[in-house]
Amino acid sequence: MKQSEKRAGIRAILGPEIPEEKIDQIMEFLNPPRKKSETIPEKSPVPLSVEIYRVEARVYPNKSCWPDIERIVGENSIDIERWAKTIHAYILLGWNRFNVSGMLEFFERGEIPHVKRNSNNGMPLAAEDVPTLKELGYYA
Repeated sequence: MKQSEKRAGIRAILGPEIPEEKIDQIMEFLNPPRKKSETIPEKSPVPLSVEIYRVEARVYPNKSCWPDIERIVGENSIDIERWAKTIHAYILLGWNRFNVSGMLEFFERGEIPHVKRNSNNGMPLAAEDVPTLKELGYYA
């Protein structure tokens, strides 16, 4: 409700002869001025490892994960770079960008996430090496 509507309502209840000062007092009683807090609490700074996650994943991790990320990754520039590569590779593989635990597991093992290839280094098998359906037991 707008202030002018409140004033009109007060005037309608108390009558048109009520002085403006009295309406002002009633308005102040109904809408006391809000007190601003004397001190604004300072936000804790975002750890560098969490900021790197935010840049790579485009979201902040859950705040309850921050201490774990900070403890495991640390502030070392080499570790921070490896952490960024881990997050980037994890997301590129299409894995869940909110799975901080999975990313931290890769980081602790010192691995960059990747997909394992077959023993032929991802190359297709030669035609003579492909088993037939009969050899696989589909036809008697």
